[in-house]
Amino acid sequence: DFLVYTGDLISRYGVQKEALSPETIDWQARRIQDIMLKLRVPTFVSTGNHDVAFEWSRKTWTTYMGGPWDRMTDDYSFDYGPYHFTVLDGFGHYSADNKPISKSLTPAQVLWLKQDMGHAAASQRRFLFVHYDYQNQLPALFDDLDIDMLFYGHSGKRHSDVLYHHGILEGHLPASDAYRLVYVTPDKISSEIVSWEKLMEEAYGEGKG
Repeated sequence: DFLVYTGDLISRYGVQKEALSPETIDWQARRIQDIMLKLRVPTFVSTGNHDVAFEWSRKTWTTYMGGPWDRMTDDYSFDYGPYHFTVLDGFGHYSADNKPISKSLTPAQVLWLKQDMGHAAASQRRFLFVHYDYQNQLPALFDDLDIDMLFYGHSGKRHSDVLYHHGILEGHLPASDAYRLVYVTPDKISSEIVSWEKLMEEAYGEGKG
């Protein structure tokens, strides 16, 4: 029905961990836009710490991916049938020499998230997408948010035990895998992860990856 990207569509640094130039990041963002425009299904994106890393790179992101109408961060939500989907701006901001400055979630984002989930109908299943919970803020909100599944990218798992305790399905996508395919019905949520190896086999045939 649709795709959701959970951030880090581009990289902020090169092989030596050096910050990439504005020209290189612009090229990456433009290339990603070219690829995504060829997709034949609705596509939604959330930011990761690479996508909007520097003071100027959020402008690049907005140029190619769009941006918020009235907010400093790119948070939004939408309904699809009887389901509610919320996408948070999982940003990371860095200095010109690639040192961390600040990371999500801001107090304004937390407030917006509570309000957004509060506006969802009680009967709706709720799905939350964010690149990563850098400051460990989400567990304290789980009782109030009443979400059914949390999706995130980044590198490592986060809050697995807490999610299990709250009955929240974990939608983490490891970097070693290509995508997570999720099936949602009024009665059941199930998912499976597709590896890069399997994707290459399907695209090019076994042994030709």
